Amino acid sequence: MELAETIFRVGVGIGALLVGIGLLVAVIALLPAVRDIRALAADSRRLARLAERDVPDLVAQARSVAANAELLTEDLAVRLEQSRVQSGDAGEDEQIA
Repeated sequence: MELAETIFRVGVGIGALLVGIGLLVAVIALLPAVRDIRALAADSRRLARLAERDVPDLVAQARSVAANAELLTEDLAVRLEQSRVQSGDAGEDEQIA
């Protein structure tokens, strides 16, 4: 019985040692991934700061462009109402009002 218990304890010890070695190997293998994750986190923070700084200006420019486009559309509508448009394919006596 003592021999079986000794063999069991040696087996458990070897198993625990192998698990520890496996964990150590896994940690060493994951070190490059940890460095990459830290670099990605730093890049994400940098991009967030850039977005916080630049988005208000971009929104203001987009509003300006939208306002200008609205004015140009209204101006074009007024000009079209004031003049007749004739298709190049229309006959001499045909006009599009």
